[in-house]
Amino acid sequence: MVLGQTKVGALNLYSDQLRDWSGDDLAIAQVLADMATGYLVNGSERDKHQRLNEQLQHALDSRIVIEQAKGMLAVTHHISVQAAFDLLRGHARRHHASLRSVAEAVVNLGLWIEPDPAPPGTGVNAGKPAPSGSVN
Repeated sequence: MVLGQTKVGALNLYSDQLRDWSGDDLAIAQVLADMATGYLVNGSERDKHQRLNEQLQHALDSRIVIEQAKGMLAVTHHISVQAAFDLLRGHARRHHASLRSVAEAVVNLGLWIEPDPAPPGTGVNAGKPAPSGSVN
């Protein structure tokens, strides 16, 4: 069984009695071998396409739940979507978890991720004078 220049298998023929195989027998065996080769190749291609389809579906599902979690965190903490993504990613890294599993926990289990406090001089009042009477 050959596909192009690659051998992909063998077809064995058996008989219940000792015999010589005729030219017609061998021609029929070749047709069977060619058909079997076609089935092997098509089955392999189908499996490859199915695996790719499953991988793409998994990526799409991951992206959906990550987007949902980003939106929930952005609304909850009044932060940008990019900051919400950074929050998700940071939590995943600190806890050695996948981004998808953290996003699923936020969306489905109500995981609360507290934003990191802003470093001094970077908050919403950065660069503004302190109100009178306040202590720095």
